[in-house]
Amino acid sequence: MKKIILLALIVALVPPQIASGARAPARATSSLFVGGGTFVSNGIFFPGTAIYYEGTYYGPAYQIPRGNDIELTNLDEGSISNGHQMRSFKLKKNGRPKFISARVSSPGESTIVITSHLKPGIYDYFCTNHFGMLGRIEITRS
Repeated sequence: MKKIILLALIVALVPPQIASGARAPARATSSLFVGGGTFVSNGIFFPGTAIYYEGTYYGPAYQIPRGNDIELTNLDEGSISNGHQMRSFKLKKNGRPKFISARVSSPGESTIVITSHLKPGIYDYFCTNHFGMLGRIEITRS
């Protein structure tokens, strides 16, 4: 009897759209593009490319509303395809980056970078494959 009551309670608490098999709405995303770079030169994040000079990052940060994730897309052409990966400089208490993307290696390949958990502020990041390839995002209040 307790199992039936528990099951009925669980069914009653499930939102109707999930109970009917509908998918939960996708999170909002902001588009960020990456391209260029070789083993001896840096690529570009756009928007939001930054430079580092004498201990400071310069360049306008790409503004993203709080709660959005980033869709990172590789714009390299097939003949010069490079792999890119976006990783934050800031770390969590456990030593892991605040955000990190999967590697986008093929022309037109995209991945979602989870940034919806970030608090408002500026976050500097880099490409793990190209030394000196830097970017900045600013999480805004909305």
